[in-house]
Amino acid sequence: PPPPPPPAPPPPPPKAQAPPGAAIIGRAVSTGYLSGCLVYLDANSNGKLDADEQMYTTDKFGGFSLESAAGGDVRVDASRSVAGSEACADSFTGIAPGVMSFASAGVKPGTGHVVTALTTVAKVIDREDSQSRVKEVLGIPSAVDFTSTDPFAALAAGGDGAKELLVATTLVTNLVSTLTSLLEKAAGGDAAAAESHVTRALAAQIVDASGIAAGARRMRTLLGRPEERSHHRRLTSSSAFDLSSEETVKSLADASVQNAVAAGTVASANAPSSATTAAVAKLSSASATVLKTDIEAASTPEAIIASAAAVSAVMQGSEVKTAVANAGGGGGGGSSSALATLDQLADPSTMKANVASAKETVSVDLPKAPPPPPPPPPP
Repeated sequence: PPPPPPPAPPPPPPKAQAPPGAAIIGRAVSTGYLSGCLVYLDANSNGKLDADEQMYTTDKFGGFSLESAAGGDVRVDASRSVAGSEACADSFTGIAPGVMSFASAGVKPGTGHVVTALTTVAKVIDREDSQSRVKEVLGIPSAVDFTSTDPFAALAAGGDGAKELLVATTLVTNLVSTLTSLLEKAAGGDAAAAESHVTRALAAQIVDASGIAAGARRMRTLLGRPEERSHHRRLTSSSAFDLSSEETVKSLADASVQNAVAAGTVASANAPSSATTAAVAKLSSASATVLKTDIEAASTPEAIIASAAAVSAVMQGSEVKTAVANAGGGGGGGSSSALATLDQLADPSTMKANVASAKETVSVDLPKAPPPPPPPPPP
């Protein structure tokens, strides 16, 4: 008889796992999870991926794992022009992210890290109290740690402050996307430079606003009678940093333009005009108003997340980004037809209709919670 077949080769050894505490594990978040996007450990903080630095492509829930015993800055390159991010998408909207670069500073090995537009702004602020300043100005409860809180999972689990975190994350991400589009043509198509000027303007105004808020608290403490404290609170509340306010957004847009001109990224003659920044502020404010109205009307966490995703699909979608870029224009003022298009998109009924249409296309898929631990063995 023929000899028996040789035994099957042994299975390959399991892939070595980083020992506990020797990896940075987390999620990359835009206005949905960042799927198929390049994440890397910027160990030397030079803002680019070097040959010896750890990298990872995110899964559909934005998940990443970077082996590291020391930690460092974590960066996400969400631009599809970057090698490794060609398929990068917002998992809820299915479109390319409107923000190209996300970062979180000084991340230590361990689990539960989150990289978002908020961590990016906090990194630009670059102070020990960066996170507390961002939270105070954007209305996020002080107990929420936005460097380790997934806003979607927290909301689904009924976490305190999760709704406020989701709103702030959505508003900031959409605003950075919109103002980057405003500057892009005037910057000769250098969207990365345009985005950096926007993020710096936002960080600077958050620092200023948090200083005003701190001064107001000290003044209320010094005021003796309750009616005097209440009066001062009313006086200072009007200066709150409200990203649904046209005044606040126009101030940020103008500051972004000034940053770009001062850096030489945009020629003064090509800078978007005051009329253009006002039109963009009106559009941004209209979207923020719909966001807040829809979220208040939503009855479930999933409906809240879908509302935020729908507004983001509109504001980061090609129609709005193209209209804003055309208005920003590189010609100084933006044509009257480009401004008219912005005005039409900012019309409340148009914005509501566009967001309602986007709700039909967004798909909210959240990671499953881990199963409960097994019961202890009987004695």
